[in-house]
Amino acid sequence: MVQLLQPEHIQAVRNLPSFIHLIDDLLEDNDRSHAQDLLQDDNSLRKELVAASHSTKIRLETLLRRICVLACATKGLPGKIELYLQALKGTLTESETVRGVLDSIKRKSPEELILFIDFIEDVIKNGSLEYSLEGWMLDEPIVVSELKEVKKQTAFLETQAKESGKPIRSSYAMHHRGLRTTVIAQKVQLSYAKSTLSEEDTKFTTLVDRLSATLKVYFTFEQPEHWFLSEVWLSDLVSPSKDIFTPRPRFTIENALAKPSDKLLSCDSSIEVLSSSTVPTAILYNMYMESGSVINISDLKTSFFSVMEGEETEGYDERTVLMLFYKALADLKLLGLIKQSKRKVDHLAKSTWRGL
Repeated sequence: MVQLLQPEHIQAVRNLPSFIHLIDDLLEDNDRSHAQDLLQDDNSLRKELVAASHSTKIRLETLLRRICVLACATKGLPGKIELYLQALKGTLTESETVRGVLDSIKRKSPEELILFIDFIEDVIKNGSLEYSLEGWMLDEPIVVSELKEVKKQTAFLETQAKESGKPIRSSYAMHHRGLRTTVIAQKVQLSYAKSTLSEEDTKFTTLVDRLSATLKVYFTFEQPEHWFLSEVWLSDLVSPSKDIFTPRPRFTIENALAKPSDKLLSCDSSIEVLSSSTVPTAILYNMYMESGSVINISDLKTSFFSVMEGEETEGYDERTVLMLFYKALADLKLLGLIKQSKRKVDHLAKSTWRGL
């Protein structure tokens, strides 16, 4: 597939925003030789295109795996599609969903924390049928090892708590600021005193912070739009679909009449709109725009004749110009822009104003 690329395609790739971002990353990493090869050597860029196609598949699979874990940690709320869209937009890392998961960890008891870790380990080990993912435990040994270590130490603390009969909670889950009342000179003074944490509570708080930091890194998602060649498979343009499914015919007609050169190749953009070389309907429309709410047909015809009697239309006789005038007038009436005035027979009334 890469062999089919023409020099024009290679040049177009070098103009992509994702390619510029790739070069910036290489320069930040002081890999100037690689950046220079991609900018000057077409063969090096072709090899980079092949590597990018493979790395994109791996990155997307990793992205989907972490979305799966996040969805399971939030019990499926919000849905996987919403999470996937947020990840593609690059807003999932700082989303309420991720913050909610990290905050919920701090309020869990040791038993709840162990169940939470078991749930995540099960997803990583067995995958998900809903997401069409197989287990990926071997692909993320560091995260799996960290989860097992936190679970092991938490289970040990829980066993000690059961033996001593003293429950363990983290500093985030317990009200460690108590209200203290002091009587001085027959006056009651209120102050806050920080509750003391036991050694086991302090250790458990450290484990909670450790798990929270691990998952915070795990749920840090890259911005796909910065991936090289992301323009090939990622698009966030709403306008093309919006123009198709919710077209604006009136807006299009108004623009076409105001500037016919934008729609017709036969119209030169350098020529003024009020020129005999322009479409007669467009000429009459621009006169219509400059008129008030009621238009005198005689004055409108006189203005139209003055425009059509230019040097470019010396071959037009009066009969032809009159025919063009009434044809343009019929077009405006067909479009619903004008109607016969009820007050004066020889006047026209505006039906619409541009943009309103």
